[in-house]
Amino acid sequence: MLSFVREIPISIVIEGALSARRGFLFYVSAGFQAPIDPLSGMSADLVLVDKWLGELKSHLESKTWMAETEILNPTWASLLAESRNFLSQKADAAQVKLYSLNFREERHWSFSWDTTQTLLQARFSYAHYLESLPLDGKFELLKINFIWKHDSKNGINQDDYRHEGFKLLKSASQKTSEDFFKEVDSWVGKRLPSQSFLEQVKIEFLTSGHSLILP
Repeated sequence: MLSFVREIPISIVIEGALSARRGFLFYVSAGFQAPIDPLSGMSADLVLVDKWLGELKSHLESKTWMAETEILNPTWASLLAESRNFLSQKADAAQVKLYSLNFREERHWSFSWDTTQTLLQARFSYAHYLESLPLDGKFELLKINFIWKHDSKNGINQDDYRHEGFKLLKSASQKTSEDFFKEVDSWVGKRLPSQSFLEQVKIEFLTSGHSLILP
């Protein structure tokens, strides 16, 4: 079985109960798996897969996407589900399996699904940047990714993940490096009103070039 990922840019415009019409530029990465033909050594037809993604782009960009509130998570869940159903139908007909789908917005946040989750689950990832307290006179710029997991069987997702991340970082921003990482570790598993929970925190040390994943 061969696994591969193809990516395409897709722009989405949201209207409805917003203070203003909003546009988003996503890089949509779709992961597929396909068996290898033992005679030809070939797997899925990548030209065909790219055609599916092109058709998905045309379909999504031609739609009017509506939001009922300023919190857009329900809209993103609908976008994810519709895209997954569209690509799954195309893939199944060609004996290919869709195993992951990720919408990464140009402004450093994303939502995604993969086959380790049910069809009702999704992950939402938001990045924040923080200047660490100087350690041995060295400056470190941290990129902190909060990965929240939500299951729509628990109801409509009205959590503001970006704001929740800001609140957590504000409470820990003045701690020493050791205490800061202990604090971050204690956040993993935190639940929000919609029963979304903080599944993972990934800290990238942009100055020194390494990363830490909690848990």
